[in-house]
Amino acid sequence: GRSPNLKSPRVGVPDDADFGGVLSRKKLDHSRFEDPYKTKVVCWLKQGRFHILPLTAERGSITDEESVDITQCKWEKEERGKFCLVREGADQIKLKAESVTEADEWIKQIRASIAKVDEERANSSLPRQILFQSPTPVSDSKRESEADHTSTAAASEFELRLQLPLDEAADLSGFRAALAAEL
Repeated sequence: GRSPNLKSPRVGVPDDADFGGVLSRKKLDHSRFEDPYKTKVVCWLKQGRFHILPLTAERGSITDEESVDITQCKWEKEERGKFCLVREGADQIKLKAESVTEADEWIKQIRASIAKVDEERANSSLPRQILFQSPTPVSDSKRESEADHTSTAAASEFELRLQLPLDEAADLSGFRAALAAEL
């Protein structure tokens, strides 16, 4: 392992993490005379998720670890090295870095991770599964009368069904145009 005298900012951060370090987390129910940011947490970015584990937690303790999809939240930079993670239907997570520079680096890394996730999702937006099925059985007499059918007539007997996640379904216009050109 690492030598104990090496002051690593990545203490407790998994080796395969994209970025990580120790931050202070604001306690939402702090008393009046208590430092609201006294809780130290190990945070890291990995595969589009932001992980938070209290520094006091045992390594591998899943119960204390929180993991958030970075693309499903709003990240707000605040003053003096603080930044905030706003999630719909959940408490905000307010974090504070040792310096404004460190906070800026976190925001930069988070934005880079979001861009990477968006790019990976865009690149994998090819249809997950294409199912061809005939909506109605074609009778033999009808089939004989259409013996000289063109490929477009044959294609019209089939229904094309795409199973896409909702966010990708919005950008089907280009795919439809390409498909129409094929048929």
